[in-house]
Amino acid sequence: MTSPTHISFSLFTLAFASVGQGMEFNYENAIICALGSLSPDIDNSKSWLGRIFPFISKPVENKFSHRTLTHSLLAIVFVFLIAVIVKILFDTGNFNPLAFAIGYTSHILIDCASVQGVKILYPFSMRNAVFPFDTQQPEAYRIIVGSKADVALGFVFVFLTIPFAYISFKTHTKIVREIQRDINSAVRSYNELSKNFICWARLEGINTTTGDKLKGDYLIISAEKQNMLLIKEGSLTLSVGKDNFKNDIFTADILTIPKGKARLEIKNLSIQNQTLGNAIDLNDSLLFLTGEIEFYEPLEPIQPPPTKFEFFKQTSEHKIKLNMTTTEFLRSLNLQDKIIKSAKLTIKKIYLETQPAPAPAVADNGKNEKDKTQFILIELHPNENIRFVVKPQDTIKEGQTIAYRQTTEIERLKLQINQIQTQISQTENEIKAIDERLKQDTTEINLKLSQIEREISQLEELKKRGLAGPQATFKLEKEKETLLNKIKGKQTDAELKKGKLYLKIETLKTKIKEIELKITDIEVKNTIKSTASGRIREIRESATKTKKQFLLVLDAR
Repeated sequence: MTSPTHISFSLFTLAFASVGQGMEFNYENAIICALGSLSPDIDNSKSWLGRIFPFISKPVENKFSHRTLTHSLLAIVFVFLIAVIVKILFDTGNFNPLAFAIGYTSHILIDCASVQGVKILYPFSMRNAVFPFDTQQPEAYRIIVGSKADVALGFVFVFLTIPFAYISFKTHTKIVREIQRDINSAVRSYNELSKNFICWARLEGINTTTGDKLKGDYLIISAEKQNMLLIKEGSLTLSVGKDNFKNDIFTADILTIPKGKARLEIKNLSIQNQTLGNAIDLNDSLLFLTGEIEFYEPLEPIQPPPTKFEFFKQTSEHKIKLNMTTTEFLRSLNLQDKIIKSAKLTIKKIYLETQPAPAPAVADNGKNEKDKTQFILIELHPNENIRFVVKPQDTIKEGQTIAYRQTTEIERLKLQINQIQTQISQTENEIKAIDERLKQDTTEINLKLSQIEREISQLEELKKRGLAGPQATFKLEKEKETLLNKIKGKQTDAELKKGKLYLKIETLKTKIKEIELKITDIEVKNTIKSTASGRIREIRESATKTKKQFLLVLDAR
């Protein structure tokens, strides 16, 4: 047969073989099948392939002649064996090496319908295999190569290929489901296609909560039951089905559409001591989470989304429950910086064919290289307080004291210390006042003494001249002595008063030390020690009606 006839028959054979998705009928397989259909004629130097590779075709033709070794059953087995080995050992993508073997075999089969036939059992037999089996008048039933019948046969196979290729692409089941277009068919189609494709729901329906009409293509997240699909609309996860009361979207017209090669991965993940944004890629729109997360910090009350399918629920101040929740929804709640105390999640991820292979799973212990942050949680009653002895940027060690619980007893004792310190300040002011009064009094007396000493000096001069008697200064000397004694008396009195006040101060300071010892004893009993080592990045404080929390975020060393 001519090359066009070989190609058209090989494509018909491929389409026929691929019905029911035994093999995908695509461009790659069609081209490789066509090449396979031309390969046996490498033993003919005048063939299309023989003219391209004359250095191969001429030696083969001279040694074996045309339609012998390359047209034999032995060649078919060899080509199929190579195709199977290639398929097993290599990832050939959309190209299936068996398509080449099918094309190769189709060439030999249709050559059997030619007048010459083929030596299919070569080298074991030199007899020609022909079809139909009439050796008396072969020209009457078989086709002459290059004749009008050869050309017509090529066109016939082209037209026969079209319906088989369509059925191969759609499959019988898909055709039936396209006609049915109901939720049950959509669920079955999704379960079959989701292993290899990213699937969308093409539907017309009504939102049973808002009453809005919906029409379009929506990403399918999961098939929950035989009659319910979960789809993604914006950041919401909605259920689709035929039940007005249970489903978010009612539809009687739905079809599952594959929109590209993809692979599905489902894995379980345990998370501790990480922020949600570090543990999960919240920018990945093809990631869906199921499970429960408990945070260290309390959450503000979160209103449940207005859907019948409960894909998100806040179960307590610290916990949320997820069911096929989208990353966009979690991002809208600003939870990415919240620190996870513990979480057990099932993650469903759709990898498009163009995406790289998935990275290794996050380590369960929360100590992977991605996040070496550690946390210390301190929980108190609402009326309790603590006094930190560390601050951000400080480096702490495990077991080190980082804070003390503040009790009412400590506050009472601290109030006593403040009162005593006030008394000490007042006493010190009294000492200053005594010094000031002494200074004023001695200043006045010293002025008088200076005046008396001048008068005595004058009288001494008069005595030398004989103008004053020897007893002239006696009275002044007595007065001077009296004033000096007065100064000493005031100084002695001031020292006595100050001594008593200094004693009082020392007594008060001793009392403060005793109280401080009591405070230290109470604080030791209420010591808060570090449970981790590292540098303090920040100290977060939060409070609810039932508790008060401090969260220390550490950069592990």
